[in-house]
Amino acid sequence: MKKQKTAQAPSAEAKPGQETSTAGERSASKVWSGTLNFGLISMPVCLFTAATEEKISFNQIHPPCQGRIKQQVFCPQCNEVVVKTDLQKGFEYEKGRYVIVTEAELTAAEPKSAKTLELSAFVPAAQVDPIFFESSYYLAPLDGGQKPYGLILEAMRESNLVGVARIVRNGKEHVCVIRPYAQGMILHTLYWIDEVRAMSFPELPVTNPAELEMAKQLIQMLTAEWNPTEYKDSYREAVMQLIASKSDGKELPTSAAPTQKAEVIDIASALERSLAAAKTRKGIA
Repeated sequence: MKKQKTAQAPSAEAKPGQETSTAGERSASKVWSGTLNFGLISMPVCLFTAATEEKISFNQIHPPCQGRIKQQVFCPQCNEVVVKTDLQKGFEYEKGRYVIVTEAELTAAEPKSAKTLELSAFVPAAQVDPIFFESSYYLAPLDGGQKPYGLILEAMRESNLVGVARIVRNGKEHVCVIRPYAQGMILHTLYWIDEVRAMSFPELPVTNPAELEMAKQLIQMLTAEWNPTEYKDSYREAVMQLIASKSDGKELPTSAAPTQKAEVIDIASALERSLAAAKTRKGIA
């Protein structure tokens, strides 16, 4: 089983571009370095992973011998296993016909955004719909870039705007937004407009005013300050507990499948009961 990594922001004491970690925490890893341009101001910067998915990975095992299965690259035309270093990239422009492209050719085709972030516009953050957000990275200054970096950071904070730029990562160009975050900046790559899927929502019935008022009351009762530490991946914890028990030769008792809740027929009655339960939890008479 392979353990996935999560990211941690570089500490304030770290040197520019230096990865750091605290005991029990995972460090952010540097994934890109280049130049950030703001008008005629230019500064060296680098990107660090800001967040990565935490998941449990399993290997394919052959039960009789407990051996791990090896995946091989096989060419059916030559009827032989191929070494990955012997492979080239090909684009199928017609059925069964390919154009071979080398890494050198792909590098030569890279636009300016491969190594330069050009702040081309500034927009209100609220105008960027979260549906476009793809990945997040810490944007840190390198040696020599701290002063202009701090200037742009403070100017964006006081203007309450985010910067728009382009960047090439992993063979793809992204439009991105750069915004103030903690003591530095964070960069969010965005999906292109044609990558966001269209959705046709069904027609909804007219809302009952009394039910709407109760729904708003319930929302008010459940309103709280956002605290991400309150939320844990209970499924991942349960699977890790299962793995730990089995590795110790123990078997955990299997629990019954959760019963599916009945469909709500009387919305008003359900809202009344939900409000009563919320008041009980908060100790409201």
